[in-house]
Amino acid sequence: MKNKNIAFLQISLAMIITGIALTACVAKRPKSLQQGAEGMITQLTGNQMPMVGKPAAKPRPLAAEVFFYEATTVQQAQGTIPVFSKVNTRMVAKVKSDATGHYEVALAPGTYSIFIKQGAELFASETDGAGMLTPVTVVAGQVSQRNVTVTLGAAF
Repeated sequence: MKNKNIAFLQISLAMIITGIALTACVAKRPKSLQQGAEGMITQLTGNQMPMVGKPAAKPRPLAAEVFFYEATTVQQAQGTIPVFSKVNTRMVAKVKSDATGHYEVALAPGTYSIFIKQGAELFASETDGAGMLTPVTVVAGQVSQRNVTVTLGAAF
């Protein structure tokens, strides 16, 4: 019985230490943003078809310009999903994701479309049920999480 109690205490201690370590990793980024959006910009390239014995590729962080436009439908942008040459709604903000792919931007409450600059074009591959491109909704006093994975150069 004594060995079971010691094992239980060792496991509990390991879980507590792991929790503290994970909290420290998450807490290293200062939370100065009070309202807006933040997330990760990543990129997948190459063959993404499932293969027996080969693990799925993981997206890599992407440092890129991230544009926030008023909520934009496919019909309000020039091009075809996922690449657009022009967006016919008002650009509200522009930020750069860092080397780890992280971005953050202060935004007023509302719904926005996110576009990632790729060369001379803008990337947006996701839509909601109403055809809105890569939407993110900001609620007053909150920071919305929105990750985007750029898949240009990937085959599915």
